[in-house]
Amino acid sequence: MMDNVNDFMANARKAFEPVGKLGDMGSSLFEKTVDLNVQIATDMLNFTTNQLEAIAGFESPTQYFETQQKLASEYTERAQSRAKAYYETLQEAGKAFTGWTEEATAAATEAVTPVKPKAAPPRFRHRSMISQPDFRLRSPRFRPFF
Repeated sequence: MMDNVNDFMANARKAFEPVGKLGDMGSSLFEKTVDLNVQIATDMLNFTTNQLEAIAGFESPTQYFETQQKLASEYTERAQSRAKAYYETLQEAGKAFTGWTEEATAAATEAVTPVKPKAAPPRFRHRSMISQPDFRLRSPRFRPFF
């Protein structure tokens, strides 16, 4: 009896081992996305600070607009690089999840022992139909509804 329980527990551990790896993948992805979000927020704060400095220190409208144009192009490039990093992170996560799915499916399939299906029970037949297999077709009482 204990052998069956021990075998069951060993198979369960083997089948659920990929779940721990999924947790590790999720926490790693969470850390990367939080880091990217912090970088984006830092860029936005720096952009806002630089804009306020440009407003406070301009001498002519042309100087102000030139400064704004430089800031906009600089931070646009940063935003594009952050978006690219986000995209690459999500692509890596997708590939890792695909690999995990294949591994988990293989582990679960290996841990489960196949069960042979039982034979279907014989169909019930009325006694009068046993001697005459086509009873319904030859009986005058049989009237189809269509």
